[in-house]
Amino acid sequence: MKTILYQLARLDINAAQDWYNDEQPGLGEEFTDEFYDALQWLERQPGMGSKRYAHLMPGAQLRCWSLDRFPFLLFYRCVQRTDGMTLEVIRVIHENRDIAKAWLKH
Repeated sequence: MKTILYQLARLDINAAQDWYNDEQPGLGEEFTDEFYDALQWLERQPGMGSKRYAHLMPGAQLRCWSLDRFPFLLFYRCVQRTDGMTLEVIRVIHENRDIAKAWLKH
């Protein structure tokens, strides 16, 4: 399965990585490693994510997945394209934020 990171997701990941590196050198890379491990899991089992926040993108089959070590939610959807199924990562948001407000922020 192909994976696409939306620009907002990239910005979210970079901001989190920078914040963690400021807290402790190397911790940002650990965050990124966990994020990509989660992506590999979701590429194999895309239906595992929760539909709890599906109302944020009605009709888009939005799902979310919680990282294990870091308190972030990965928002994604699976889309059938001409070249096969694609996992689209839309946002990566800290789980303690107001998700609806954070969703609209950018």
